[in-house]
Amino acid sequence: MWTPGDQVTFAVDPVGVRDPDLHMLWVANVCTQDGVTTYAGYLPVTYSSYHVGQAHPFELPSDGWTSSPAQCTAFVWRLPDTTRLSAARR
Repeated sequence: MWTPGDQVTFAVDPVGVRDPDLHMLWVANVCTQDGVTTYAGYLPVTYSSYHVGQAHPFELPSDGWTSSPAQCTAFVWRLPDTTRLSAARR
């Protein structure tokens, strides 16, 4: 669970993604509290070495948040496709 002000990083393992498409991967991070979306952010995947990707930092704002923690879910996709490749819950 996350709280406002936290910075969230998602690791991305691009298994099955062709090398020319690696630069086209993006991550959408959507956080909800009690079923209400309080944050949605989108960042490109960056690589520290071959096939070691991550999307960061998603900085969670305090606007619209209550005192309870939020659940964040990340979705990875390849632009321009809109097909979701995978999802990770943190």
